[in-house]
Amino acid sequence: MSMMIREAALSKRNEGDGSVGSAVIAAEKCIKKAGIDKQDIDLLINTGIYKEENIAEPAMAALIQKKLGLSLDPGVYKKDKSTLSFDLFNGACSFLYAAQVADAFIRNHERKLVMIVSSEVHPSKKVSPDFPYTHIGSAVLLEKSKKEGRGFRSFMFETSPTGSKSYMGYIDIKAYGPKGRELVNVDIAPDYYEKLEKHTLGAIKEHVLSGDINPSEIDIIITSQSIPGFGEKISKVLGSKGIKSISTYKEFGNAFSSDLVIGYCMANKDGILKNGDKVLFVGAGSGLTAALAVYEV
Repeated sequence: MSMMIREAALSKRNEGDGSVGSAVIAAEKCIKKAGIDKQDIDLLINTGIYKEENIAEPAMAALIQKKLGLSLDPGVYKKDKSTLSFDLFNGACSFLYAAQVADAFIRNHERKLVMIVSSEVHPSKKVSPDFPYTHIGSAVLLEKSKKEGRGFRSFMFETSPTGSKSYMGYIDIKAYGPKGRELVNVDIAPDYYEKLEKHTLGAIKEHVLSGDINPSEIDIIITSQSIPGFGEKISKVLGSKGIKSISTYKEFGNAFSSDLVIGYCMANKDGILKNGDKVLFVGAGSGLTAALAVYEV
């Protein structure tokens, strides 16, 4: 049996105290919507990239787990019950990489309920006009599919063999000095998105030719939002009419690691997703990576 999305939720823009707070608010909303005991979550994966004070250690997942009050003392909640948590980072592709890891845990009966959380904030926790990403949090609860064929059917990842340094986020410690906790550099080359688009569309074509993606099956495309009109361009590559493309940029801007979850939440809220629909998730980022997944609602 495959893995399905049980619930998903978002925090509001600029809601919460930094990336930990934003992720926790989204997680609490997701838990409430699902109607579960949060202590039943077996695995917590954090995929957010930019966080308050540029924290490097410990893993942000551990800080989110603590603030969420998730299985902090297994003996208190349920005998022999514990929650594993860790970070998994790969830019706008992070959600699908985390979902693949979650799928492996669920398929091997190691975990039953997995939560993936994400959030992006400026290290100062203040909104900066120069910071390219929206302050927002997201959470997704995953479990084993109750119906054969429903859920994630396949994951595909393609990374450029030559790599690219056209996009970099870093801290200039020498220049910032004592203010290094509050500042970050995000350098994006003028041709970065052009290269990223070419790489991602090429990866989709390759998987269509190999039979991993059947264009006639796809009903909806949900993509990361760094490239304007990206979903429409993917629809043209697939060559199948009637495919809906979910665009989140106008309302949410570029939410980076939360983009795909936001797209799913929007489609679900607006009644676009219907039972049996096939969704193509497309994440594009890093240097250069395309992450693809086919999901049946």
